Formats: sequence, C-alpha cells, structure tokens
Amino acid sequence: MECIKCNEQAVAESDYCAACEKKIFSRPGGWLWLPLTGLAFMNGTLVVSIVRAVQVLFQANGILDNKIKALIYYDVIMMLILLGVGIYIAGMFFRRKRTLPKFYIFFLILMIVFEISDVWMANYFLKMTVNADDIKRIGQRMFHAAIWIPYFLVSLRVKKTFIR
Repeated sequence: MECIKCNEQAVAESDYCAACEKKIFSRPGGWLWLPLTGLAFMNGTLVVSIVRAVQVLFQANGILDNKIKALIYYDVIMMLILLGVGIYIAGMFFRRKRTLPKFYIFFLILMIVFEISDVWMANYFLKMTVNADDIKRIGQRMFHAAIWIPYFLVSLRVKKTFIR
C-alpha cells in the first residue's frame, strides 16, 4: 500500500509512510481539536466565574450567611484547581506529553465530582432543592466524559500523537 500523501511505501496498518506519519502526528489534529477548544473555552469561563465569585465575596461580605460564604469559598477553590489543571493539560497538548490522556481523563472525572459535590453541598448545607439546571449540568459533564474518555483510551490518533 502507498502513502496517501507522497506515494511512498506506507507503514503497515497505516495510510502514511514513516516520514509523513511522523509529520502528521507531531501535533494535535483531527478530533483532538475539539477537546482542546473545549478546554480553552472552559478555562476562560472558569476565570470569569472566579472573578464573579470573588466580587460577590468582597461586595456582600457583611450580608452573606457563613454557610453561603463557605460554599462560595469552596466553589472558588475548586474552580482554581480546575483552572490550574486545565492550563496544565492545555500545555501538555502542545508539548505532546505521553501522560496527557490520563490527565485529561482525570480532569473529566474531577469536573463531574465537582458538579456533584457542589449540588450536594448546596442541598445539604443551604437546603436548596436540586433543580433541572443542576441535573442538566451534571448530565452534560457525564455526556462529555462518556464521549472523550473512550476516545482518549482507544483512539489511534491519541496513541500516535501522545504515546510515542
């Protein structure tokens, strides 16, 4: 079989020769742009959410109940952790670190845990009822993980890009 790019002899079970394969898989491509783009948007959203939460803490400090303040502090700390991990993972994408698939899967699971714990704490400490928006957020995180965890575990593109 010939390489679809340069018509040289292709590597077994591949559409490319060794030189073209090395060049093509030297950077994120294909479907990998979707989780990378989602990561960039999430990091931006986290920055905005952190700023808003800190503004609420400073502007309404004397008005807020201690339980509400504790929940906001918890949210800010978790968002800072998610932001730190998200920035680290974005850097791993471009440096093609072999540990990226494991870190990205950890990140997806961490987001689900954060959403569930946030809803549980609001329900338990503030007696807020779980509503459709809460379930929707958790469901979106689980759906996101259900797509990307198998992709990062099985995908040939992921293996050739990150696991050299």
